[in-house]
Amino acid sequence: MPSEPDNYYSSADQAVAPEEDSAAGDSIDELLQGKTDVLHTRLNVLAAAIGERLRLRQENFYQLLQDECRTDNLLHGISVQTGYNFDDGNQKAGLYQQLFDLEKQRRGEDTNCWRDVVMVLRDFLETWEAVQHAKSRTRLLNQNGSEDPGRVQEIEAGDRH
Repeated sequence: MPSEPDNYYSSADQAVAPEEDSAAGDSIDELLQGKTDVLHTRLNVLAAAIGERLRLRQENFYQLLQDECRTDNLLHGISVQTGYNFDDGNQKAGLYQQLFDLEKQRRGEDTNCWRDVVMVLRDFLETWEAVQHAKSRTRLLNQNGSEDPGRVQEIEAGDRH
């Protein structure tokens, strides 16, 4: 009986095909589950990184506010000690500069935090998209079945893009 060029299996191979299909289906499921697990772990790590960065921002912000309060209290103390004289400007100049610097640091902390969070969020969204693609592939394979042993190679090739 002439074989067709697209038929790569002999009748003997087709007799064993159901077992191979089952094994291929298991390996596809395992491959997709492993990929999904890795992606979920990455999402958790990225979410933790965002939370930690926001915690550090809060801590730094609090410390800067405390420093501003201490400096402001020193300024007020100097004014009280000198009887609110206008001659105490030289003493206050350094403290005013320190206040301005602390306010600048606080604004810089907000800017740096936002930049850091945006960068991690970008990675988070890319990973989220990969999770959604993996879920779609799983649904597609579950709907179509995994009779084709070449499916694993297709999925692995799709994951590289």
